[in-house]
Amino acid sequence: MIPGSTGNDGYKAASELIEALKAGYSTMICPDGPSGPPQVLKKGVLHIAAKSQVQLVPLHFTPKPSIWIRSWDKKLFPIPFGHLEVRIGQPIEVTAQNQKMVITALTSALNGD
Repeated sequence: MIPGSTGNDGYKAASELIEALKAGYSTMICPDGPSGPPQVLKKGVLHIAAKSQVQLVPLHFTPKPSIWIRSWDKKLFPIPFGHLEVRIGQPIEVTAQNQKMVITALTSALNGD
């Protein structure tokens, strides 16, 4: 685990993560960040993927059944003994030339499309 976010040792964490990915480790990143706004991509994930030359694989998780809490981040709380629906997107290679396309693709994935 390499903790860090925008404004909280984010650059240091990104540098450590890039080196770990180059060494063969894998990770998961919430690309809209812990503080939101929800479903808005933070560009650090693009920087990390491009520098480490590791493809991004969009994942979308939906607990079923669940309770939706009316809050800014639309949190879902799973009901015990339910199941988790997982959608796995196509791997996306990030380069300096295709970042606008990647932003569109990941934003769509964040919205569950």
